[in-house]
Amino acid sequence: MPLPKLLCTTRHSRIRFLRVVLLIALILLFVLNMLRPRNTDKMVPKPYSKRDMSTFKDHPFVSGCQDPFAYIASPQYRKSNASFVMLTRNQEIEGVVKSMQSIERHFNQWFQYPYVFLNDEPFDSVFRDTVGSLTTAEVRFGEVGELDWEFPQDVRDTLRFKHSIEDQGDRGIMYGNMESYHKMCRFYSGIFYKHPLVQEYEWYWRIEPDVEFFCDITYDPFVEMENSGKKYGFTVLIK
Repeated sequence: MPLPKLLCTTRHSRIRFLRVVLLIALILLFVLNMLRPRNTDKMVPKPYSKRDMSTFKDHPFVSGCQDPFAYIASPQYRKSNASFVMLTRNQEIEGVVKSMQSIERHFNQWFQYPYVFLNDEPFDSVFRDTVGSLTTAEVRFGEVGELDWEFPQDVRDTLRFKHSIEDQGDRGIMYGNMESYHKMCRFYSGIFYKHPLVQEYEWYWRIEPDVEFFCDITYDPFVEMENSGKKYGFTVLIK
């Protein structure tokens, strides 16, 4: 009878030994990991003001602020044939005011580019008078035709169309369940540049109601893009 007891005792001893070895190995791995040199720059991201935002493809047109009057007075400066373009509605006037005040304060007070406002219905006198009082630049108002704004009836009346919009809303896609948002996306996908008012310009800067610019733009991005052979620029910050 003592033999089984001896075997059992030996097996438990081996298990305890393996546990001790495993614990020692884990402690050594932890110590080695703590002693390993670390790149603190990756652990603690630098603030944007301290980062080099250039890439191997593109570099900033201008670094830091400069004197916009000296920039405009330069013999090399030639104002581009460009305008702001905003697709909006009469009831969005508060957001339009916020955007215009911001872009005027941070950019257009110096460069005086015109505005083109487009709507799927006529702008009322309150809208026209309000935006006209916010700038000394030219302001123009245009209407988007029904064929350019509305979806074709054979698409709009299908269950697939309605279910697709409802599905985007169910999946939490921003504005996905709003038919007007899809109309706006469709319009900006290419139809907008065929509008007679937009066709008069070679460059456009699309702005939206209720946006804000956080720093002065003391150079002309239209000119710099043209001089650098660029076609399209994009930036957005969403909370």
